[in-house]
Amino acid sequence: MKLQVAETEAGPIRAIADDRLLVNPGLWLVHRIAFNITVRQYKLLWMCMVRLRMINLDPDFSTPTEHVPVQAMPGAEFVDRCLQCLPFDKRYLIEALLSHGTITIPEVDELLRALAHYQRDDDQIVILEGLFKWTRQASIEKDLQDVARRATRLHISDTGRHLTAVRRCLVTPTRCVLNPPTWETSNEMLRDHEHYVDRFLRVQFVDDDGDFPVVGETLVIDDEMQGREGVFARVRRALSDGLVIAGRHYVFATFSESQAKERGCWMIAEDGPFTVSAVLAKMGDLSQERIIAKHAARQRGSMPKKITINRALDDIKRNSYVFTDGVGHFSHSLAQACAKTLGYRLIPVSAAQIRIGGAKGVLAVVQDETLGENEVRLRPSMIKLQGVKPEPTLNIIKVATYSKATLNRQAILLMEDRGVSSDTLFDIFTQEKRRIQGLESGFDPMRLASVTTFPLARALRHDIKDPVVQNVTSLVKCRLLCDLKWKAWIELSESAYLMGIADETDSLQEGEIFCQIHPSGSDPQVIEARCTIYRNPCLHPGDVRLVTAVDCPKLRHLRNVIVFSTRGCRDLPNMLAGGDLDGDCYSLIWDPRLLIPEGGEYEPMDYTPPPAVRSEYPVTIEQTKQHFLDTMKNDVLGRVCNAHMALADLHGPSDFQCRELASLASQAVDFSKTGVAVQQSEIPRLEEYPDFMGKEYKSIRIFKKQEIRSYSSEKVLGRMFREIDPEPIFEEAVELAGDPRLLEAGEETGFREYLQEAAMHKARYEFELTGLLRRYNINETECVAGLLLRSPKTRLKVEKDYDLRVAVRDAYSHIIAATIARADGYIKEHPVSEDSTQYRLAWAIAAYKLTYDQEYSTYLKIDWGKVDEAIWGGGYDETLDEFEEVESSERRLSFPWVSADSLFMLLC
Repeated sequence: MKLQVAETEAGPIRAIADDRLLVNPGLWLVHRIAFNITVRQYKLLWMCMVRLRMINLDPDFSTPTEHVPVQAMPGAEFVDRCLQCLPFDKRYLIEALLSHGTITIPEVDELLRALAHYQRDDDQIVILEGLFKWTRQASIEKDLQDVARRATRLHISDTGRHLTAVRRCLVTPTRCVLNPPTWETSNEMLRDHEHYVDRFLRVQFVDDDGDFPVVGETLVIDDEMQGREGVFARVRRALSDGLVIAGRHYVFATFSESQAKERGCWMIAEDGPFTVSAVLAKMGDLSQERIIAKHAARQRGSMPKKITINRALDDIKRNSYVFTDGVGHFSHSLAQACAKTLGYRLIPVSAAQIRIGGAKGVLAVVQDETLGENEVRLRPSMIKLQGVKPEPTLNIIKVATYSKATLNRQAILLMEDRGVSSDTLFDIFTQEKRRIQGLESGFDPMRLASVTTFPLARALRHDIKDPVVQNVTSLVKCRLLCDLKWKAWIELSESAYLMGIADETDSLQEGEIFCQIHPSGSDPQVIEARCTIYRNPCLHPGDVRLVTAVDCPKLRHLRNVIVFSTRGCRDLPNMLAGGDLDGDCYSLIWDPRLLIPEGGEYEPMDYTPPPAVRSEYPVTIEQTKQHFLDTMKNDVLGRVCNAHMALADLHGPSDFQCRELASLASQAVDFSKTGVAVQQSEIPRLEEYPDFMGKEYKSIRIFKKQEIRSYSSEKVLGRMFREIDPEPIFEEAVELAGDPRLLEAGEETGFREYLQEAAMHKARYEFELTGLLRRYNINETECVAGLLLRSPKTRLKVEKDYDLRVAVRDAYSHIIAATIARADGYIKEHPVSEDSTQYRLAWAIAAYKLTYDQEYSTYLKIDWGKVDEAIWGGGYDETLDEFEEVESSERRLSFPWVSADSLFMLLC
């Protein structure tokens, strides 16, 4: 008999559900629910159905005329019996396939029998991973063979030795979703335990839509159920009891600040000496840290370069303010080595954000002959923990590079309040709109390079008439116009967005800064002008300030940074939304139209954080778990900022209530370090919002309908929002013909020699690509462009969009690298000429003609039998030949663009 089990009493969460549960959403794909209810309960059910209709889910109230016979399905115990003898990596993948619904429990036996056709364990792993990229079309045996014919593995030699394959588990309110291992940039924690990497697990808590909105109703459920049921009860259960996956028991280990923002943490499957205590001990001595939030924040995980640490550098302090908060010294040669490690080879680097030996912050280049080539000087404000290993690794987070500043809604709101003309702001907005709409006729190549990974500027310069180019162009325009409408993101030509450092020469006066920009391909330029400066997020009217940019010969060796004065009563970075110099970037604008009028500055806010919550005794792992949960429950920064935006539109950001909300926002930002939460009651509940906030999309509540009224804002943000109407929509090219010049090129190159092999490579590339598209639910153009379209649910979520974009770009770059490596290996063994450039051109032409020229479509009919014998040896089963080959109904067009450089050479 199945019983209802409270989360607090259920023990570890099983990846393949739990036979004790009344419902097993993690295993069942179809649910039939019978209600035996009273009239009053029926009315309540009816009201729930009405709510579903309001969110475009139309339930069917008709009475079924036929009863579908129900057969008992094997449960989790059956899966355990089938898989218990398998090695972990195979068992994990099969459980992951079950969690995704790719296979069902009755198919597990059939899957194991079909898998036995392939004798090598490595082949079986590749095939199981390939099933995640495949749309089920036939029996599991037939699908398995179709996958085997296409599947490839992105070996570490193809993708880079700094990468590590990491498993990830998404814990939802109803199930666990296991993802196959994906390549991620390694970190120090994984490198310290390289022999146990397969026992690390990234865990993320999300809802069944892949998000985790912490709303009032979620907290009410947790309070009413006294922690026994609900979303947070499930999170507590995972943290306290762990997860059972593929026969291993994973327990909570640690989390970083960035993971906390996405409700994620690390769990490990302990084994002998590999324990949570051992992992934490490697990170340094945390026994003296009694602030619970900082204890958790400092459990974190490059360039493996042996360096000398000098801690004899003092901070510059005055009036309790630290003017050098988070910044130290390193040499020019070490700076360039950091840049090279991150792939920057042609730009001068003057600063880098780093972690080393328990320290975190920025290292800035200084001209000091006593500074060793591989020596760094650290200040006390950079030291986060003691007791680290004696030969620390220099971990580079980012280097200081040049980019232009981008206006956003918060900055525009404050500028308008401080006296910048609303008509001027609107004119700048309309100029940006026209620039985006005319993207094809002329757009800054540097801007395009920052927006998309596709070589769009070069393609437009060559006037290539190709559906991929047309689609990427259309997508970029659509995305930029959407960002302009919903975020007012306006890139400014007379501006810079740069990392901040301190003036180590004591040359700058109070209120002065030094800034020398050096854009790629241009000469350096020292800015000498009156400027507006701010740091995001900016809510308080004092967060936007005036500074004077001056020339200073002693600082001319510094480029692409903002050098702040160390004089005065209070450091300028702290005035700018509580900034510091441990990696913060600042927006500097010298466009005279956007200068705050003299006398328009507002008194800066006091950003001194509240006293942190301390523990009288050494912080325990249980306290760290509770802090992780508290971080999730107190993630209210978005709500505070939304309330501030709405009230500021009505009353202006200088209004008392808006300034109070700015203070609450600062407190919410500091929660990860102080443990002091913003109380829900402190955030006002508003009944109306300006139209530009798009709140009509979020007017449905779970327990009661709270109608959200929207009004037409008369402020400049409202005018900007309505200027782009209707909202841009991405439409793919209808004409799928290739560029005539490329279709007619290269007869003399000998491309015909490569047609058959290129067709095979095309099939494998498209198999990997399809898997990537399925994993992130995106289309081919988004993947190729490295730019994702926004939906009404995601268009206001910057962090989630950025994380997804980076993940897609990384995964697609690995596919491209592996595809190029395979192609290079083949054409070097089968050259059509003595000139390596010539045979790469021949390969590119073959790829283009296979994709766009119907004359060569016969080459796409691959002899899979030969492929099976060549790749899988004895794995081919001729009894499966009775099944017809099912080709993908969706045509992929991006394969030729893997060889983009060769395509451009053909048009030169």
